[in-house]
Amino acid sequence: MRETTTGLYPRGILIVGAKGFLGRHFFAYLRSHPHVVATHHQSEPGMVHLNLFSPKVPEGQFEVAFICAGLGTPYRCKNDPEQCYQADVIGISEICRILHDRGTRPVIFSSSYAQDPKDTYGWQKWELEQKVKDFSTVIRIGKLLGTSMGDKTLFDEIAHKLFQQQAVTAAVDQYLNLVDVQEVIKWALDVAAEPCQRFNFFSASQVSRYDAACFLAEAMGYTKELIIPVTLAQLGLTLQSHALDVSDRPFSSWQQGALAMAQAYRLCEHALG
Repeated sequence: MRETTTGLYPRGILIVGAKGFLGRHFFAYLRSHPHVVATHHQSEPGMVHLNLFSPKVPEGQFEVAFICAGLGTPYRCKNDPEQCYQADVIGISEICRILHDRGTRPVIFSSSYAQDPKDTYGWQKWELEQKVKDFSTVIRIGKLLGTSMGDKTLFDEIAHKLFQQQAVTAAVDQYLNLVDVQEVIKWALDVAAEPCQRFNFFSASQVSRYDAACFLAEAMGYTKELIIPVTLAQLGLTLQSHALDVSDRPFSSWQQGALAMAQAYRLCEHALG
């Protein structure tokens, strides 16, 4: 795994979607690189405008492009499938084709949902993979996990409520595959140099949202009685879970991520006195 960006892809790196969670972490990690261009779908200082609905790819001799952009979530794809398809399948595949024709290696981030698609989101991810697999590197990832206070990822959302002594509702039958975003970035920089293929970036095991929330609560020093168990049906959701293929790269356990987030909140609590 690369620990430095010095001398990495000297012809330049393009980050498409640098304001989303994965994209902004990519951009931050590569800020010391002398030739990085970042895009965003809105006008943003220091970034190039790129609209997924009518993509105009920035000019430049990029060696590799990391496609972190995407309109859809499982919920949005269900409610607005046509718009998500236009952006996330047609738009992203067109970006990859343009980049490939210019001699740039596209790397797209797909989802574990594409392994055994059961909903619109999964099928759209699967179709995108089929459109670009001959000339792009495809990385399927689990649910991205942050470990910084305020990053608005799963553990931060849970910890924020616990920090305010609020109860947390968590589904006992929603199973998650959690992968650390920083590890995803470092491994992605490695595999981008390999021949085009598909990679699985998954953690070794899945965990229910309820069990993960209970673990975090106890790590923060709170009783797990603050975690209210519910089912997906009670929340009006029908998310599917399935067994995942073996990961092509090793990832830290989700427990390590929970402990890191608990430590961040404990330090804040100590600072506040």
